[in-house]
Amino acid sequence: MDGVNDFESLEVIKRIEMNTEYLKNIVDLLSVCNDHQKELNIMVQDILGIAKAPDKEEAQNRYRSVMKKIGDFSAITSSALNIMKLSSLASTVLQMVMSSK
Repeated sequence: MDGVNDFESLEVIKRIEMNTEYLKNIVDLLSVCNDHQKELNIMVQDILGIAKAPDKEEAQNRYRSVMKKIGDFSAITSSALNIMKLSSLASTVLQMVMSSK
């Protein structure tokens, strides 16, 4: 393989890894049964809404809105792991949108 194909293969592998982690975080968040399940479900839907943004500017606006909701949610939950997963998920979706549009 030449250098260009090696680089392209590496990029594909990185995207697959990122998508796999993204899916794992969604499953983890949605499978946890706790007092705030409804809020978690709504936030996951809002995060997925970032991917539906028609352009980068709207994706960034949706990301900021989601991050504010995550911050507000952190005030009512003691689960730092859920906050970290939500934040990571939102950042991953935004990165995917920004690199694809």
